[in-house]
Amino acid sequence: KVGWVVSYIGSIISVSCSCFVVRFLMGSSTLQEANLPYADRVLKELEQSPVLTVCVLRMFTFLAPTVNYFLAVTPVPMSAIVLGSSLGLLFSVSIVVLVLAGAFGQFHFIEGLHAMNATASSG
Repeated sequence: KVGWVVSYIGSIISVSCSCFVVRFLMGSSTLQEANLPYADRVLKELEQSPVLTVCVLRMFTFLAPTVNYFLAVTPVPMSAIVLGSSLGLLFSVSIVVLVLAGAFGQFHFIEGLHAMNATASSG
């Protein structure tokens, strides 16, 4: 329980800090000024639904630094980046924590459920 919360909060802080640093150093409209045809299509999607797009990116890329850098140089507001990242990381962090807990045999809550079921069925 505590490990998931710490991982989730740490992940949000990590992506937020890197976006803040890159945006501070590079500016927020750098990608828009590059006039790249394929980037225009991506920017349109980001501008139409920034929170949803960031959420989906975070669900499938987790903490990829390239996504942080990409989002930082777009005109998407930091609030949308942080909110979308927070929502998308719910899924990603949960998967990573469950996989690692299973790999290291840390499913204590399942053992507790089995003990509760045994107690309930015997009484």
